[in-house]
Formats: sequence, C-alpha cells, structure tokens
Amino acid sequence: GQGSVTGWIASMREGDLEALDAFSKRYFSKIRDLAKSRLSKPDSEEIANDVLAALSQSIAGGKYPDLSDRTSLWFLILKITQRRIIALTRR
Repeated sequence: GQGSVTGWIASMREGDLEALDAFSKRYFSKIRDLAKSRLSKPDSEEIANDVLAALSQSIAGGKYPDLSDRTSLWFLILKITQRRIIALTRR
C-alpha cells in the first residue's frame, strides 16, 4: 500500500515527493541513531541527511531495481551509512 515501504519505493521511482517525505521522516532518526554510535550528534545528522539524499536520488534515478521491501532497504541503508561514516572519519 501507499503507507508501506514497498509502496514508497515504487512511488519514489516515479518521482513522488510525498513518498520521499514519508520515507525520510520514517528513516532519518534510525539512520542518525545508527551513525551516532560512531560519531558526534552534528556529524550523525549530516550522515543521515546525506544517506537519505543519496538513496532517494538513486531510487528515483532507477538504481537498485531489485529493491522491493523493507529488509533489502534496511541492508542498503546500513551499507551506505557505513561507507559515509568511514569517509567522514577519514576526512
């Protein structure tokens, strides 16, 4: 359905800004909290915004065509977040 992660992914592929907003609201704090275990609060919020922006651009751009459910999305979020944390700590 429209309120589900699967529905948001499909809608984001079509450029639906409401789905993007709902997706961002659902995952921002989860990504921030994940990053906060390794970074300061401002850095963890920067990471969360960066991950959401990158992911939403990629989904809207047709990348990750096999992405279809909350489990595969969460693993993708974990991978991108880890890479962003590593990049930030190397700076």
